[in-house]
Amino acid sequence: MKKIVVLLSMSLILNAFNPQIILHRTKTVQAAVNDPAKDIIRRGWFAADEYDRNAVATRADVVKIIMRMATNLPDPSKKVLDFADTTNHVDKVFILKARYYGVLEGGKLNRFYPDRPITRQELVILLERVFNLPDTIDFDNHIAKDIVKTGDGESYFAINKYLAHKIVAVDGAGNFRPNASITMGEIAVIAENMVGVGIRNLVPVKYEGQEQEQKILEPR
Repeated sequence: MKKIVVLLSMSLILNAFNPQIILHRTKTVQAAVNDPAKDIIRRGWFAADEYDRNAVATRADVVKIIMRMATNLPDPSKKVLDFADTTNHVDKVFILKARYYGVLEGGKLNRFYPDRPITRQELVILLERVFNLPDTIDFDNHIAKDIVKTGDGESYFAINKYLAHKIVAVDGAGNFRPNASITMGEIAVIAENMVGVGIRNLVPVKYEGQEQEQKILEPR
């Protein structure tokens, strides 16, 4: 496998959102006894009063959860440039921490769109940017029918890697549905699967600043 270096940029996936989408949350409920979120709440990754298994997860929701999961990441040691649309956001501290470590970028408009639904593709990209699972995957044979390598291939590699590790899954037709939204309940299952592959032993990103480089594997 030949290693290549990819510059991480949140602007690569900003255009996947439909600006007309409006998020509707249902009433917050406690996790059921058999809900994977029960263990995730115990770990402190979800807050019980924030969790509704049927609610569509937003970009801010996911960044907050991932930053809570990345317990090895210390808080920023210097002031972080705010996004134009997160100045007064309730989850600002988590969003700016992710930006500090180069996980997020606002693009030319310096906007994050925190309350828009996050897509399945974006979720996997953010997880991989932070936790960087081992590159022990044969990328010659992609698992999902609807995943195509485009641009620098960041989403292609991340999705195939997480499918191979059985952290995420395809539907009955063999599709990953990268642009579909995802519920908090589904994210709870994914977070639990991350524990199953040893998330506590993984090393999150450690670089400061607005940009970061990450090594991934190129197809043979």
